[in-house]
Amino acid sequence: MTTHRLPAGITGDRTGWRCLLSESRRPTRWDAVATAATLVTMTVATILRTSEPTAPGTARLVFLVLAWLPLLVRTYWPEPVLAVVLAVEAGQLVVMRDLGAGLVGGLAVAAYQPVPVATMLAVYTVASRRRQRDGWVTGAVSAFLLLVTALLFQEIELIGTDVVMTELVLIAAAVGVGVRARQDTRARRAREAREQSRQAVLEERLRIARELHDTLAHDLALVDAQAGVADYLLDLDPPAARRALRDITQHTSAAIDDLRATLVLLRQDVDETDRPTDGPDPDRRADGDPTRDRALPPVPGLDRLDGLLDRFRDAGTPVSLDTVGEPASLGHHSDLAAYRIIQEALTNATKHAPGAPVSLSLRWAPRHLEVEIRNPPAGLPTSTRGVGTGHGLIGLRERARAAHGTFDAGPTRDGGYRVAAELPIRAHHTTGGPGVPGPDAAGQTEEPQP
Repeated sequence: MTTHRLPAGITGDRTGWRCLLSESRRPTRWDAVATAATLVTMTVATILRTSEPTAPGTARLVFLVLAWLPLLVRTYWPEPVLAVVLAVEAGQLVVMRDLGAGLVGGLAVAAYQPVPVATMLAVYTVASRRRQRDGWVTGAVSAFLLLVTALLFQEIELIGTDVVMTELVLIAAAVGVGVRARQDTRARRAREAREQSRQAVLEERLRIARELHDTLAHDLALVDAQAGVADYLLDLDPPAARRALRDITQHTSAAIDDLRATLVLLRQDVDETDRPTDGPDPDRRADGDPTRDRALPPVPGLDRLDGLLDRFRDAGTPVSLDTVGEPASLGHHSDLAAYRIIQEALTNATKHAPGAPVSLSLRWAPRHLEVEIRNPPAGLPTSTRGVGTGHGLIGLRERARAAHGTFDAGPTRDGGYRVAAELPIRAHHTTGGPGVPGPDAAGQTEEPQP
């Protein structure tokens, strides 16, 4: 038989008495002080219940001790301690029926002393360790039991004392509920902070994975394609094979440069990426990091589209470009998203439909840019084509959503594949009207952030 024990500080699902003990703990210094202060209060209240200090009788002293002793373990067993204390103080009201003898006027309020001081601390302990609703129920039930006992076994003239006793118990419950509410608020805020931290870490991991995927995937796909071409032409056309091998070198160098730039950007803070990179920063050189002395290459956008298409064409993928409308200036996220979507779509076409022609269409509208990439069915057998994981398309959908755009991808009726996205165009407020770039727009390109 295997016994499973919970680690310290972790509780599982419990029922019955185990639930009552779920929040039991060792008394703290303040718990000990409160318990000792309660004994002092009960003793002083008993002695000074009349106009002159009076030594308590034997019966009153016995009830005082019996009501206080369970409070020593109230943090271990809050509910059982409350039940015992409540029974002792109710028993005092039942047994000592002459509590109001000799007390007149305002002194009658203290007739039941030390009742209900011990019950107040016991009720507070339960209310501060249980759910707020349970705390109110505990206080109401305790006050009701003492009130009924006093009405049944004490003189009716002490009705005012009964009301004061009930109010004191309810006040103790209210204080305990307030403490519990503050603890719940702190615990909720701590949970929310942990959840936010966990979500931030997860989002950062996804961002790093997306950047690395977008940076390396297309270069490695081109390397794979060029390696196949070189292997095919090695015997038939050695000069062409050498050109293919040189292209592989260029693609691997580009992949290394892009990877280095991506890692540097990922390591930077937001404030650092906003700084100009016109020249080296002496403060950065002092840190001893040589990579900080270099101006970072710009994050890719549609201004680098021609070079991207040329690399795929050199790898043997026929790519046609059709532009409709007047190009406009995109925002940071839209420009980067458009480039990455085209890059990933061409990479997928190269892997899954090698040699098939790919058509790229850019349709500029007044408020958005429509990007569409299509390729026909692959001419190679299914077994020779790569199998993707779908992570690239997921990342593209996230990029489009981050740019407040839309993304769609899926097979076409003829067996080909289509990737489409709609990205918003940044609004320009110039004399030329909304949505029209100003005269300096062509010469100013903001650096998009990944």
